[in-house]
Amino acid sequence: MKICPRCHRQCLNDEEVMNSISHIGKNIIICNECGKQQGLVGMNYCVDIVEIEMEKRFKMELGL
Repeated sequence: MKICPRCHRQCLNDEEVMNSISHIGKNIIICNECGKQQGLVGMNYCVDIVEIEMEKRFKMELGL
């Protein structure tokens, strides 16, 4: 398993098609849980401060 660039956990599936694609950046593969959470944060539907801060950190790491 590979490391997810958003949550920094070793949870990416070895088969790329089994993961999610981030909606920010270009073709960035993230784990499925991050894909779900990123969508919720992006729609302002998430109230979990940890997920909101994780998304902010991910954008900063990408230089966005």
